Amino acid sequence: MHEYVRREHSRFFKGGTYSPLEAASQIALEALLTGVSDVQIARHGDWVSLASASDWLAGLDGDAFQQLVPIRGGGRNAVTAEVFLTVFARGVVTAKDGKASIIKGDSFGPLAENVPGKGRVVSFTVACE
Repeated sequence: MHEYVRREHSRFFKGGTYSPLEAASQIALEALLTGVSDVQIARHGDWVSLASASDWLAGLDGDAFQQLVPIRGGGRNAVTAEVFLTVFARGVVTAKDGKASIIKGDSFGPLAENVPGKGRVVSFTVACE
């Protein structure tokens, strides 16, 4: 899946290439489509974070960080966008209900010091591979 996304990245981004901020906006939309009532996007130096008191990835059939997973509420072509981070960003971390884990890289980034006790956070580096 990663090679497909890397090879066909122009299909997924308006400008034809990976954009960290566009990926963040895609994930925010995804969260809202899955029924989350709020999602915040923040920039912390070289990191971008998305956070919600609800887990927008709960109940999906598959690992959104490793593959394109269909999401409900967005139409027949709606899929998760977290895999774009895994493919293109240098570092990706997530937290669910107070437990943080590194998806890619070796840093917890902004989650090293503050992990919310509830909901979902996804943080990733702006720097690309």
